[in-house]
Amino acid sequence: MGAVNTCGGVPPPVGSILISGVGERSISILVAALARRDPYPFGWADCSRAGQVWDAVAQRLLAEGSDRSREVPMDLDELRPPPSPEEALSRLVAPDPAPTPLESRLAAFLRLPVLFQRLASRTATPSGRSAIVLTNVDSLPANLMEAALGPLEIHETLHAEGVTLLVTFRGTPPSRLEGVFDQGYRVEAPVGSDWQEARVARARGNPADGLPPSGLLREWLPSLGLTELHLDRLGDSPGPRPR
Repeated sequence: MGAVNTCGGVPPPVGSILISGVGERSISILVAALARRDPYPFGWADCSRAGQVWDAVAQRLLAEGSDRSREVPMDLDELRPPPSPEEALSRLVAPDPAPTPLESRLAAFLRLPVLFQRLASRTATPSGRSAIVLTNVDSLPANLMEAALGPLEIHETLHAEGVTLLVTFRGTPPSRLEGVFDQGYRVEAPVGSDWQEARVARARGNPADGLPPSGLLREWLPSLGLTELHLDRLGDSPGPRPR
């Protein structure tokens, strides 16, 4: 079953969004809620190391909204730049000394990491939009994270193809990484607190999404189409909740 746009409004503009901070459950539920604003399934890849235990509710919420084809473990090589995008292009179109705009666009797409190419193609909607969610990129080797997410041209190509990229980072991301994202949100969930009491603040960008500059996660979720009833159905229980 695909993701359902429960907000009932126009899907948000295409862009790249970075969510970072403390409180993995709060961060994961926020990224799932943001990704579910589009009425179609999103592609989801988790970058956690093998054997890491996921919060059950966050995992079910992400699985429910995604195309349910998350690969475990993820092939890290698919986050590296393709070795020969020019060769791949030559197999699709005849060489032309003056490439057309479509050929230039295809060449840029084939320079994306293979993971992005596959997830974007697999979740493309009739309108051409798609969304990719990468969770816990802080688990990646620094050089690989930089290669996959640092270049501005990767974000620009995704934008041009109508792809919204949503990424989570536990902790404080490098400033260079933050700088290439259109929007950023910072989550702070104090140790031992209810995950819904995590404070969310906009750290970058000024999207016209109706969300306040800062507030508690429980105050944001209804605007993003998630209610207590929905979360309870996924297995959340009353009373104190883990982060």
